[in-house]
Amino acid sequence: MNSQLKALFSTVFHTIGALAIVLIIAGAVLPTALAAQALTVRLLNAKTGRAIGNKKVTVKWADGSKSLEILVDSNGLGKIEIPTATREFFMMEGPRIGNEPDRVAYIDCNEPSMALIQTAQVLEKGIAPGNRCGHQSVLPRPGEIIFWALPTPWWKPDLQ
Repeated sequence: MNSQLKALFSTVFHTIGALAIVLIIAGAVLPTALAAQALTVRLLNAKTGRAIGNKKVTVKWADGSKSLEILVDSNGLGKIEIPTATREFFMMEGPRIGNEPDRVAYIDCNEPSMALIQTAQVLEKGIAPGNRCGHQSVLPRPGEIIFWALPTPWWKPDLQ
């Protein structure tokens, strides 16, 4: 009986050990496969090529789910967390910061405006659309989207 218990415990411990190894490997692989993909938005002045900071950019999902507003920092950079299953999305000018959600803070100068963006293309090469408001151009980095814009002049209506 003693030898049978030893054999049983040996089998159980080997099974538990093998299961633990499988769970450790799965735990290391699955989170990276299921994690959101981070992309960078660079908001640039279409005439000067300089960063436009402290604004918002709106991301609309191709599947019609709720849109997302990305805050761009003082260096003109913003981060987007794209869910893994998302293959396409749109970007457009965002609302003014503060209590004016129906007013836009700048003019969208991307050509074409509201184009469908392929997530795989952004991750692989980056995207720099045409600039319809100026002659500036830049090469995007992989994982980066260039967004061309101009500040809204005081005399132009800025309602969405």
